[in-house]
Amino acid sequence: MRNLWKEQEFLDIFDEHADEFFSYCVSRIPDRAQAQEILESTFKRAWDETGAAGQPLRIERFYRLLDEAVSGRAERALVAIIRSFRSFGREVVSSS
Repeated sequence: MRNLWKEQEFLDIFDEHADEFFSYCVSRIPDRAQAQEILESTFKRAWDETGAAGQPLRIERFYRLLDEAVSGRAERALVAIIRSFRSFGREVVSSS
């Protein structure tokens, strides 16, 4: 059964920090459209994990989820770049 009070509480907290969350995303992902997509998917994930279960949304947890999403995007981009280099017969050398 839906808990409308919990849903509203979750939305209020998100609305209060939305600019802060978006600024964080844009600082890590220059493409504003991708940053918005990541923020939206993270919001849904946070709701699925906490709000739907009736647990309060903790800002720290939301940032952790957001950071995981941003880092995941960066890793996928790096893998795509490496594949692109390899498709041209180039070898990728680690700096370590």
